[in-house]
Amino acid sequence: YVYFTSAFVTLRYDTRNSFINPSKGFYASCDAEFANLNVKSNVNFIRWSSVVQYFSTLWHPSTVIALRLISNNIIGDNLPLQILLPVGGTNTLRGSPIDRYLDKNTILANAELRFPIVWRLGGLVALDAGKVFSLLNKATLNAWEINPTLGLRLYMDTFIVRIDIGFGKETTGFYFNFGQLF
Repeated sequence: YVYFTSAFVTLRYDTRNSFINPSKGFYASCDAEFANLNVKSNVNFIRWSSVVQYFSTLWHPSTVIALRLISNNIIGDNLPLQILLPVGGTNTLRGSPIDRYLDKNTILANAELRFPIVWRLGGLVALDAGKVFSLLNKATLNAWEINPTLGLRLYMDTFIVRIDIGFGKETTGFYFNFGQLF
């Protein structure tokens, strides 16, 4: 089993016009976590992540392009499986099994076109791409997992009901959740 005590630091910049359903704006965050071997830890690592999101209205009143790029990295020796960084599933790479890919470094990109259908119902066409790798200097543009996604959104006043179907190489994923992916 794994146990650790860590310190966490976050920096954020946010100009989105809505937290629930943004149609314009920019969001950026950087996170760092430090866990040292001590009495309350049996693992030692440094983990950091960067997230950039961009939202823009393409056609009024509500066709929106939403873009997200995430980079996660972890440094440490003999890291247990529970500490490795995952890609796959409803929050990262729709159409791939949850946490299907694990390693010390991940890059994830999501692009969504969100459009109205009728009344409070909206649609989504998206492309998710992700990759894991062991070392930063081994990152390449080859062999990315790229999954197309289709979705429906039911827009309520204070929340969104989300249904997505992601098409991966190994499987097709059906996801029911609340709130936009990002």
